[in-house]
Amino acid sequence: MKKNKKSAHNMNYLYKVSMSITEKDFIKYQKFFLNIINKGIIGEIIIIILAFLVLLFEIYRKNILLIIITCLFILIYPILLDLSLKRQIKRMFKNNFRVNDRVGDIYFYKDYIESNSSFFNNKIKYEDIKYTYELNKYIYIFVDNNLSLIINKNNLKKELLDLLKDKTIYKRFYL
Repeated sequence: MKKNKKSAHNMNYLYKVSMSITEKDFIKYQKFFLNIINKGIIGEIIIIILAFLVLLFEIYRKNILLIIITCLFILIYPILLDLSLKRQIKRMFKNNFRVNDRVGDIYFYKDYIESNSSFFNNKIKYEDIKYTYELNKYIYIFVDNNLSLIINKNNLKKELLDLLKDKTIYKRFYL
């Protein structure tokens, strides 16, 4: 006769949220992470500014071919970056990368968060959380640059948002 396994989580949690990440969710997260957190957009802006400087120089030299090439680069570069990111993420999901394992439950307690998924089983104290970002549809909880929790805000209780605002460094973005 087998004994029933005891639940890894006691029933004293304040809130429980299911975590499931789709490709679309992860693309939005990656764009936010690259552009806001890692300041990746600064590099993109510098490249476009340099391209504009080349364009001005070529206009001065009246080199029509390089003017056209530079204008095309300025127009196509952001699109190519976006397509590249989407292609990488599609490949990750197709190859059953660890992103597919980020399905499970997150338990919020008074002093810590606990998660159970095949990717991440850990207890995180609120003071160890680097940042919590609220967007229109998501909450991103960053423990460090390698570990974050992505929570869809559908059916999320206001009290949970208040807890995160109180216990973590919390920022709201209207994206």
